Amino acid sequence: MPKWNNDARVVSEETFTYEDIVVQGGKGELHLIAAGNQQAQPIVFMHGITEYARSFLPIMKMLPKDYYLVSIDLRGRGDSFKPDEGYRLCDYIDDLLTIWSLFSGHAKRPIVVGHSMSGRIATAFAAQYPQLLSALVLIDPPISGPGRRPFPLPSTRFTEPKMALEKGDMTVFSSYYVQTKMDVSLKEKELRACSLSAIEQTYLSFNQEPFHTYYQMITTQTLLLAAGCSPLISDEEYVELQLMNSHVQMKRIPNIGHEIYKEDPELFVKELMLFVQTLS
Repeated sequence: MPKWNNDARVVSEETFTYEDIVVQGGKGELHLIAAGNQQAQPIVFMHGITEYARSFLPIMKMLPKDYYLVSIDLRGRGDSFKPDEGYRLCDYIDDLLTIWSLFSGHAKRPIVVGHSMSGRIATAFAAQYPQLLSALVLIDPPISGPGRRPFPLPSTRFTEPKMALEKGDMTVFSSYYVQTKMDVSLKEKELRACSLSAIEQTYLSFNQEPFHTYYQMITTQTLLLAAGCSPLISDEEYVELQLMNSHVQMKRIPNIGHEIYKEDPELFVKELMLFVQTLS
């Protein structure tokens, strides 16, 4: 069994210390950051389509130290490997299976938190490998797929800011976030760490691969947080999801955008901890 701390680099930011960890997967290196008690309940964070592991650092800093907190650079992002192709659900899940071998010595199975794109990945993972996790938290996942409403935003919403950054055109890049609550400097760091191929191919999978099929298969205790100001889950779709799986507890958070955990980190941590406390 691979060792979790093998070749790990300890990093300190003010009063918060975490480890940079590299895991050798079958296709390339996977990078994670980890903090807390290694023998405690793991909580694994997985980011959105144009984010990276460090996006969850502010949340990790706010959580109790009696958890083992792990955030993953998914393939194509951060310091993980960036292949030219291979961004379907099965590819991401193969990487998670590699990472999960590191948890095999823990008494408790991980709680998985997936934002946006990773909500889809986590749903498919939980559907196929329910024995590998103890609970699931989905943050405003895209629910598009074959036979369903298409993903409501054009691909250019993700690719054009990335291309503007690569050209050094900060005016065009910043224009995409003027009317949002996003931290533009953080978004710049996130996008610089993302592969354009990863963004383009993952976007295609939003419409080509199913969400609801895997969602119906979930038997793990699950919390789904839907953002009130996000276009990803309509009121009608919200009701359908409620009826579709009794293992899923749903909550619509009003007056907040898609990036719930960034817009109101205190609220997100509260909702997460309330859910964790209900787990049997």
